[in-house]
Amino acid sequence: MSSLLQSTYKCAPHLEGMEMDGEFLIMDSSSLRVTKLNPMGGRIWTLIGEGAPLAAIVERIEAEYDAGGADVRGDVERFVEGLLGAGLIERAAG
Repeated sequence: MSSLLQSTYKCAPHLEGMEMDGEFLIMDSSSLRVTKLNPMGGRIWTLIGEGAPLAAIVERIEAEYDAGGADVRGDVERFVEGLLGAGLIERAAG
């Protein structure tokens, strides 16, 4: 299991996620930047905001989207790496 999957993340404090007209948006109040996520990305963002560990998020996505295996894990890991790189999430203490 990768170190990403063993970690828990949290949304950056200056961001607000919202669903609007069927699209999930992350609004950054400090830079006035808006990031649009696809439905699965929005679901991952929501689960991160609820404090779910990444391994549990992968399990939920596999169940909710009736998918499984390395593809889902890899997709979730790449998505989380992108969120980390963009400063949209950070590792939670603990």
